[in-house]
Amino acid sequence: MRTTIQIGLICVLAGLYICLPRVSYAQEIIPFQVSPARQELTADPGEIVYFNVKYFNFGSTPLTGVLKTADFIVNGNSGNPKLIDDPRFASPRFSASTWVSLPFDRMSIPAQDKVSIQGKIVVPSNARPGGRYIAIYYQPQQGTQIGILPPQESRTEIQTRLVALVYLRINGDIAEAASVDRLFSQSFMEYGPISVTASISNSGDYHINPRGFVTIKDIFGSTRFEKRTTSAKHFPGQLLHLSTRSWRKNGCSADTK
Repeated sequence: MRTTIQIGLICVLAGLYICLPRVSYAQEIIPFQVSPARQELTADPGEIVYFNVKYFNFGSTPLTGVLKTADFIVNGNSGNPKLIDDPRFASPRFSASTWVSLPFDRMSIPAQDKVSIQGKIVVPSNARPGGRYIAIYYQPQQGTQIGILPPQESRTEIQTRLVALVYLRINGDIAEAASVDRLFSQSFMEYGPISVTASISNSGDYHINPRGFVTIKDIFGSTRFEKRTTSAKHFPGQLLHLSTRSWRKNGCSADTK
């Protein structure tokens, strides 16, 4: 009888353990910031230039990680850089990560503190004039998530790398070449909205900031709608898509100037 009671008690305790709620703790996201997030430098072939970057840790936990360089490209309209860690897969025309020397390859950032670094770029004497696009990034140890705090923004982006971008312009005869590859709108519409789309190709050696106007006229040539178009940096070798809409309810044709 005593044995039966002991077995029953063990079973009840085991059941209670299984039914107890298990508390799971979410991984801490450490608030971080890099300054400046982007910087533009110029240099002559054969020159040595320096840059400074500060990494801020606003969290309550110290961080240890690696400091590395990479090339980067920006595809299309997103404006988000894509890092190319292996320089063998970067375009030699725009690559410069192998020109960069950093003071160390690992660093620790105490809680509620910052670390400043100075990097050096040694430009080869035979460097081709034009743009070179470099990323300097800090990557905490595996499993750490950092919340990147952009200046003057309330949105926090969760990433595993903290990236500073360097736009390096090599002085010399730089080709600037951009063209409108596609411009489309319906030739006649009785009612709006009227959509106008365009694709701009940058085949030059440096990034550009396309600006222009979209003008919509009626069948009599009178201007019914005009809008200035602007975009973020348009990087070489990329295709940029622009679009605008007018809610005018008139039969219209569209052109740009």
